[in-house]
Formats: sequence, structure tokens, C-alpha cells
Amino acid sequence: MNFEKNIGTTNNDWHRALRVTAAVLIFFVLQHYFRRFGQPIEKIYFNILFASIALTGLTMIAASYLMGPLARLWPVKWIKYRDIRKQFGLIGLAFVAFHVFLALTVLAPAYYPKIFSEGGKLSELGQISMLTGVLGFVIFIILAITSLPSVATNMTERGWLFVQRSGLIAIILSVLHFAVFKWRGWFDWNNWNNNIPPGTFVATVFVALVFLIRAIVYVSERKKRKADNMG
Repeated sequence: MNFEKNIGTTNNDWHRALRVTAAVLIFFVLQHYFRRFGQPIEKIYFNILFASIALTGLTMIAASYLMGPLARLWPVKWIKYRDIRKQFGLIGLAFVAFHVFLALTVLAPAYYPKIFSEGGKLSELGQISMLTGVLGFVIFIILAITSLPSVATNMTERGWLFVQRSGLIAIILSVLHFAVFKWRGWFDWNNWNNNIPPGTFVATVFVALVFLIRAIVYVSERKKRKADNMG
């Protein structure tokens, strides 16, 4: 989660963040539903909600790292939205935590045979998926702890920024958590049920966009600083 140290929050910031979150959740629910359109709802509702909650959480956390760069690129339009990145991050973490809780209740070969080998143990890809998921979640928890005023005020600015930027690693780990199983389906048109791309593909594209915009801002600001020093 990316936000200013000791930044204040307002009810309006929370309202905005919750509205955006609701829109993202509805988008993923509808996307997953229409990919399975025609199937009995009682057989697919849990998978739809399970996937939508996870992808909404990841999207909101990634969005928290996007607000700052957008505000630097187009300050007139985006500066007023910069402060809601804290809410984006915390709401995203809540969704991810809910996803973890749900996963623990259904983590069994009967529900997810791809994750397990024939002997009932985690497969090699299953181990990678679980490891990246757990590591990413732990980093997100650490980020949330450092957002507490009592913790943040006792950290140096450099240390606090280092911890916050480690969230980018957690986002990559989160993508790897599902990509190890899903990536082949992204490039298989037969897997685009009803001509709708998989939700994991959409979320991954958004994450890639976040990293691209952050890279553009980093390069442009570095060039500007270099030009200023030469001047």
C-alpha cells in the first residue's frame, strides 16, 4: 500500500475509495459470471466471488501505487485523488485477507486438484503458488503495520519508504501466485469463454500498466534532475 507518511484521512476520501472498490468488484463479478453464462448459479457463485474478491484486492492495492505517479504526470487532473491511495491500500488488504480466509476453508484436492499431486500433497506448481501467495500477503501485512501512526512516527523516512516500496514486490508475488497456473489460458482463445478474457489476465494487464507508468515517471524525473544539475 502506497501513501504518504502520517497522512490524514477524511470521510470523503473513504467514500471515494469505497465507490471505486464497489465498481471494481462488480466488474470482476460480472466478468466471471458472463464467462460462465448458462451454468447453474448455485454451482458457480462461490468460484465467482472467490476469484472476484482476490482480484479486487490486488487491483486496489496496485491502484494505490498508481495515484502518486498519475498526480506527478497530470497534477491538474489527478492531484485531488492522490490522497485516497491509503484507503485503496487498506481496502485492498481487507479483500486479500478475506480471500486468504476463504482459501483456507476450501484448500483441498477436491476443490483445487491442479494444486495437488495424486498423493494429496502440493504439486510443484502448487508449492510455488502457495509460497508466492504467502510471501506477498506477509509483506502486505507489514506495510499495513507501518501505516499505523505509532509505528510510522518511529521510522526514518528512508526506512519507511523502503518498506512501502517493497509492496511492489508483493504485487509481483501476488501475480505469480495465480499466473503459474493461469498464464497459458491467457493466450488460448478457446479459454476466452464467450469472448471474455480471464479475470486474472485483466488484473495482470492493470498491474503491468501500473509498473509502466511508474517507470515512465521515474525516467522522466531522473532526466529532469540530471538536466537541472547540468544547468
